[in-house]
Amino acid sequence: MHRSQPTLVTCAARKDRRKCVNMTRRIPLQVLSLVLLQQTLCSSMEIHLSIQEEQNEGVRIGTIAREFPPPYRLLTTYLYVELDTTTGDLYTTAHTIDREALCPQQPLEPCLIQLLAVVGPSDEVIKVRLEIEDVNDNSPHFQDDEIHLSVPEDIAEGTSFLLDHQARDEDAGSNGELWYSLDGADGLFSVTEEGPSLVVVVRGRLDREAQGTHRMTVIATDRGVPSRTATATLVVEVTDVNDNCPTFSSDSPYTAVIPGDSPRGTVVTHVKATDPDLGSNAVITYSFSPKISDRSKALFKMDSNTGLITLSTDIDSGSLSEHVLRVLASGPSCPPAVAEVTVSVQPAASQGLEIKISSHEKVITVLVEDVNDNAPQFQQTHYHLDLEENNEPGTSLLQVRAIDADSQQNSEVAYSLNPNMAAMFSINTVTGQLFVLFTLDREKQEFHNFTILARDNGSPTLQSSVGVSIRVLDQNDNNPIFTTTDFIFFIPENFPRLGQVGAVGVTDVDTGSNGRVEVQVLNSSSPFQMDNARGTLRCIAEVDREMQDRYELWLLARDHGRPPLSSTARVTVFVEDVNDNQPRVILPASNLSCLIVSPSTVTGTTVTKIYAIDEDSGKNSDISYRIAASEPREHSPFLIDAQSGNVTLGQSLLLRDHGLHHLFIVVSDGGEPTPLESAVWVNLLVNDTHEPCRLSREPVSYPVIHKSPRKPSPCERDESSVNNAQMMLFIGFGMMATFGENRANTYKS
Repeated sequence: MHRSQPTLVTCAARKDRRKCVNMTRRIPLQVLSLVLLQQTLCSSMEIHLSIQEEQNEGVRIGTIAREFPPPYRLLTTYLYVELDTTTGDLYTTAHTIDREALCPQQPLEPCLIQLLAVVGPSDEVIKVRLEIEDVNDNSPHFQDDEIHLSVPEDIAEGTSFLLDHQARDEDAGSNGELWYSLDGADGLFSVTEEGPSLVVVVRGRLDREAQGTHRMTVIATDRGVPSRTATATLVVEVTDVNDNCPTFSSDSPYTAVIPGDSPRGTVVTHVKATDPDLGSNAVITYSFSPKISDRSKALFKMDSNTGLITLSTDIDSGSLSEHVLRVLASGPSCPPAVAEVTVSVQPAASQGLEIKISSHEKVITVLVEDVNDNAPQFQQTHYHLDLEENNEPGTSLLQVRAIDADSQQNSEVAYSLNPNMAAMFSINTVTGQLFVLFTLDREKQEFHNFTILARDNGSPTLQSSVGVSIRVLDQNDNNPIFTTTDFIFFIPENFPRLGQVGAVGVTDVDTGSNGRVEVQVLNSSSPFQMDNARGTLRCIAEVDREMQDRYELWLLARDHGRPPLSSTARVTVFVEDVNDNQPRVILPASNLSCLIVSPSTVTGTTVTKIYAIDEDSGKNSDISYRIAASEPREHSPFLIDAQSGNVTLGQSLLLRDHGLHHLFIVVSDGGEPTPLESAVWVNLLVNDTHEPCRLSREPVSYPVIHKSPRKPSPCERDESSVNNAQMMLFIGFGMMATFGENRANTYKS
């Protein structure tokens, strides 16, 4: 028996409108729903096409006609692509495709545009994945026209310097890969590419005194065909090191003559020494050698800064007629240069006075023979010396001196080292000049302490000793080292701003500023920043896995030495999914969609399909479907597959099933602990009509899914009738369906 339909129907004639009366006879309701998409979606159907960027309008990209029959249409309008609905060919539009604008953060990954197209008489939805191929339309560019680098003149050959001023190329693949070359380097420098950075390598020996500035051209060339280039000027300033010692000038006087009655303050002579180094390395200090006589020390005064020699007292009659002054010119960490100046004192005028002295005398010569009763005595109680590491083997360190008060062979002094230091240091046995035999490394040993012995040539020999302490000063000869060259971190996409992503370990075995390291992120556009105070990588902006699921960064660790040394490491940050996107229903396209189901449909037939997508990943994107409510509420003949979304006929259709059915479908994802949900109305009309229909209003969604819908009011029927009228069906949820019918009846609530 046909059950009462919870529906109000109004029939509208073309020329007049019939009044409503109560419908009492048993008839199937011929209600037609609006069908926007009647289909079974095959989500696995994909077509892959490709096109180069920068194409003109109307260029054919490819076709989908080889795999699918007509007709064709795009599900939505796309800015860069249009589809010929007849041939299935895809063409470019007036909007030029620029790969660098579409995928600015993906130079190493495919740049894809995903299209959804509806094809065939059954309106199947397919995916068209359009890959945008790069063309070499961007030249490399340097941020600065000039790149400046300071290098000490004693830098070892093969030393490399990482520069921040690398060139950039916006293209992808080989079109964006760069290699560097130098023009005008004269064999002194070369460049290599290390990671994303530009590295300058010293290839020859530098000498600031010969050439203090080197200018050359850096050429960055991409690997596209044809290739594109960019240039910048590399200016290398060679900084001074103390690699020269003072020498006396050729015009420095070696003799001087002064009157015998010269007063105190009289200028005797001016000695000159030169040092080709710069700044503090070129400072010269003048002094008298300790070996000049005490009378000469008392008579002459040396200006330690200028080399000016003056009389420190008046010359008296007892002064010597000739003085030999041994002058020393000393520089930092240098053995002194030595010059001898002979000063002749002319006798004062006698003014004609003549004195004659006569005497009778006899000379008695007494020879006192020396015995070796004095040991050599060093002039200092201890010697301290600072020496920078990476010294040249054979470098002179200092000169020790021991004096023996004995005479002849008893006063001859020979110097030696204690045996355990003889392999690293040597000493001239006669002069006491100390040398280092090997290059010292502060990181291996910072202090060297040993003893120098002075033995005389007496019999038996006497000896004394003095301690020497050498502190090896640090040079910036060690690059910072990351604990790994590839860091990998995982963060959820709702990661808090300024949250700690992970620890970045880096060490530098140098000391002081040479070992103080700062790390920076080279990718200026990334949402990450280094916290050098804590040695951690922090997230400084919001990350969304659906926009970008991983970030590849380059870290630059640079110390504060002069010049600074650096190294690089790669960081990959994977953004893990959180369930922040609810399912989005694609089909049906709206709550007004409806589908006609023939009363003769066989049980088990799929009558329509619900298709939804979830932009999350993993379980968060697993979608399930269920019918939360239906109208009529009892004995709905339709079922839905929870996994596929297929709506099938679960039982044979009876006369009571004729009419409009509303299924309230809830789409859930697999998120935990609480899944996210969306809902859609599926409207099915069981009827034999073939006329098009539409719903005038959407069903009213339940505030609570399990809440019963409101009851419809009874139907009334007007007695009049009009042929070819349009029937409007008011559903219990407050919506209207319109369809054509040969006999017209009007129903209303």
